[in-house]
Amino acid sequence: MGVYSPPGEVKIEYDDATGVLQNVSQYIQSFNGISIEQIVEELSGFSETQERSLPVGKDRVEPIELSGVFRTGAGSVHELFVRTSPDTPDSATRTLKITFQSGSGGLFVSMETYVGQYNRTPERNALTKFMVRLVPASGRTEGTNP
Repeated sequence: MGVYSPPGEVKIEYDDATGVLQNVSQYIQSFNGISIEQIVEELSGFSETQERSLPVGKDRVEPIELSGVFRTGAGSVHELFVRTSPDTPDSATRTLKITFQSGSGGLFVSMETYVGQYNRTPERNALTKFMVRLVPASGRTEGTNP
């Protein structure tokens, strides 16, 4: 029988400017998940009535959105995600690691990303919220915790 992954065991980490993973789980209230799409090419001809497809040997990870209550200061999500200038082709990537089950043998996925979008949204009679969209830059690594 499989093991469930309750919300309390999900750990979201993002590396800081020095490359050290920082646990931001306590600031994240919404996460759109990891969506992996296999790339396929349609092969059906004009006279065929059913579509035929064949995998091309690649997959794509959709952008990842994290959001929560905006906060500044040491160790805040603002420090990790804010950009003072646009990334260039030579900019370093940043590591995102999501652990779905804690403890030995727990599952995780990690990948290199760029910050594609970072929003701060103030609201009347509410705390300011943030949303960051991380764009995968390279392949993902999936594994289990030691």
